[in-house]
Amino acid sequence: MIIEDGFLSKAKENLAVAEWCLKEGHFNACINRVYYSMYQVAFVALVHFQIAKSEAQHSHKWIQSTFASELVGKRKIFPGYQSHLMRVQEKRNLADYSKTPISRKQAKRTFDFAKNFIKAVMGVINES
Repeated sequence: MIIEDGFLSKAKENLAVAEWCLKEGHFNACINRVYYSMYQVAFVALVHFQIAKSEAQHSHKWIQSTFASELVGKRKIFPGYQSHLMRVQEKRNLADYSKTPISRKQAKRTFDFAKNFIKAVMGVINES
């Protein structure tokens, strides 16, 4: 599907930028890009499993709660991923809106956490 491919391409780009930011010491930007990569992959999953319409715009809250309730809770496609998006959005809010900077350790942990989420979600999508 073209829309899914577009969002998947954006997710991959954001993850690559996040990795570059991590390597270059731009830890706040790393967290920001990692969150958007996860958000875009979650949207791709919702479209793939015919829960969201690809042309519709959805809020961050809707994507997070619908991913958790439908794909984790009801359908049990992604067990254990209930709060992953919310957890990383909380980090993104700190990175974007707090005067306290994100540390290298926080950025690396969040990057790895997000990368595992993305790999798991894409693995299921590719198998279905």
